[in-house]
Amino acid sequence: MFDKTETTTVTASTDDELNSALTYLIKKKRPFQVTNGQYGAMKIKLAKFHGQELQRRLKKVRAEKEKRQAFRQYAREQINQEGDLEFDKDAMVSLSDEDGRGAYVECWKWIDQDDVPSLRG
Repeated sequence: MFDKTETTTVTASTDDELNSALTYLIKKKRPFQVTNGQYGAMKIKLAKFHGQELQRRLKKVRAEKEKRQAFRQYAREQINQEGDLEFDKDAMVSLSDEDGRGAYVECWKWIDQDDVPSLRG
C-alpha cells in the first residue's frame, strides 16, 4: 500500500504531456492524482494503457499455450514408447525460463520391481 505522502499530482497542458506523465507513473507503479479538468483524459489514457497491457499479456499466454502443445505433441508422436515411456495427451509442460528453447514434459516411465535392488524378492 502506498502512503498518501508519496502521491504525485499530475498537471499537464497538453494530451502528450499528460500521456507521458501517466505512462511513466503507471510503469513505475506510483500513485497519482490529476486535476478535475484532466480527469476525463486520464480515464481514456488509463483504459488504453490497461487494454494494451491486457492484449500483450493475452498474446504471450496464447503463444506459451501453443508452444506447450507443440512440445506435448512431439513427445507423444516421436518419443512415446508404449508400455515403457508414455506421455498423456494433457501432460504438464514446463517451459524453460533460462533460454526458452526447451521444456520438461511430464511422462510415465515403467519400472519393473525386479530392477529395484531393494525390492528384489
